[in-house]
Amino acid sequence: DCGTGILVTNSTNSNRVVEIGGDGGHEKNTFTNVNKGIYAYNVCKDCSLFVSSNVFTNSDYIYTGFSNFYNTAISVQNPISFSRVTPLVVEIKGNIITDYRIGIHGENIPNMKIIPDANAIPNRINFNLGVSPVLADEHIGIFLQNCHSAFIKGDFNPAATLNIANIKNNSIATGTILIKGIDITTSRNCRINCNFIENLPLSMRFFDNCNGTILRQNNITEYDV
Repeated sequence: DCGTGILVTNSTNSNRVVEIGGDGGHEKNTFTNVNKGIYAYNVCKDCSLFVSSNVFTNSDYIYTGFSNFYNTAISVQNPISFSRVTPLVVEIKGNIITDYRIGIHGENIPNMKIIPDANAIPNRINFNLGVSPVLADEHIGIFLQNCHSAFIKGDFNPAATLNIANIKNNSIATGTILIKGIDITTSRNCRINCNFIENLPLSMRFFDNCNGTILRQNNITEYDV
């Protein structure tokens, strides 16, 4: 299944910082036709993870097996545990993701930040699924599960002359609800600001207890539902 590009797992060491990508002068990484681009699991509670300015492209990828969160560019997951709650800091910044089934996924990561990088470039997630896609599984730009107080920010500015969608499909897709821009499950007090979502049948979905979540200055166009 073309495996995993980078696997990060660390259940014991503390005060570690893992940086993958371009922020802070480091060079970006490029992932092409990889089942899971970056997969971080069971990261210690006092560690920090930064994933910045990488490029993920799965346009020619054909998946032939089955696994959880297959064809996902970035996934950060921790078990539900009071003794190991979450990495101290998780920031996903300025990555370019094209033709993955899931762009960015977080599970049990409070205070997760999915934001623009130091150059004000947001995470851009691009689908090329066409007008009437026939899909077996969900395709989701940003998918969060039990990530309380997450912050998802694009760069939409209503005063700007030109805005580019940070989550989009190449055409107006209809006839399916399996394509979602932002999907939030059981995540309270999230902030979703300045996102531009274009040509997706279901632009945002909130499921279960997402109380206290606030949406500000998002631009949603050409949706079906």
